[in-house]
This record gives sequence, structure tokens and C-alpha cells, in this order.
Amino acid sequence: MGWRGSRGGFYVIPFLQDLKNTIDQRNVGGRRQRINLDGSKVQGVEVGGEWRPHDHFSLTGNATWTQVRRKGAAPDTLNRIAEKPDWIANLAADYRHPSGFSNMVEAQYYGRAYSVDDSGALVPLERSLSLNWRGGYAFALRDR
Repeated sequence: MGWRGSRGGFYVIPFLQDLKNTIDQRNVGGRRQRINLDGSKVQGVEVGGEWRPHDHFSLTGNATWTQVRRKGAAPDTLNRIAEKPDWIANLAADYRHPSGFSNMVEAQYYGRAYSVDDSGALVPLERSLSLNWRGGYAFALRDR
């Protein structure tokens, strides 16, 4: 579901997945090994949108929240799938001048995820936020 106007729009997408034969990880002898699980259940929502307050400037973004769980996990264990973050989000501000110069600033966020340590236990990974800047100039080549 969503909305679109002359200067932007937004969307919301809820989802629920019931998967079979999910791939996960474990450690065997200090080495990571891919394993097949009976399956997993994923529920979440994605939201995003764009706003153009000016002809040369735009703000865009999206965020996805998920809850990923193994099927048939033991009740006393941490029920997660390795390296699946609970949040992924992007936000970008983009300015493009008619002369050809452009600038973009972007933020990317990855939320809580877990990974297998050397003992085979799931441990939390650090959350991550990265900021990026991009500058450019567009020009046309002439035929001679």
C-alpha cells in the first residue's frame, strides 16, 4: 500500500514468510559450515518513500524490520538465524544543480544480528552505521 503525489510518495509493505529448507551456519572444528534447517519463519515490514521539495533536491529512504526465527528450535536456545539483521535502513539527500554538479549524502544502518563464534554459540554482532558522500559533475561529449 502506498501514496504518490506530485512531489513524492511513500509505501508500506508488511510481510510474513513460512520457508522450508533454510540455510544457516555452524562451526565444525573451528571452520564455518553451511547447514540446512527444516525451515524458518520471517515476519516484518518495509517502509520507504521519496520527497522532492525542490526540482534539484530530493530525500529518499527506506527501512525494513524483520524477525527471523528457526522452525523447531529448542525452547532454551537463542532462536536466530546467523547474520540476519533485525533492521536495515537507508536515507539519502541528493542535490543536482542544472550546471551538472551534484552531491549526495547517504546513511546506511544495519541493526542487531548474530553470528556463530568459535565455540558454535550465537553471539551478537555490532550494529553498524555508515555515512557516505558522493560528488560529481555531468558533462556531454561532442562529436568532432
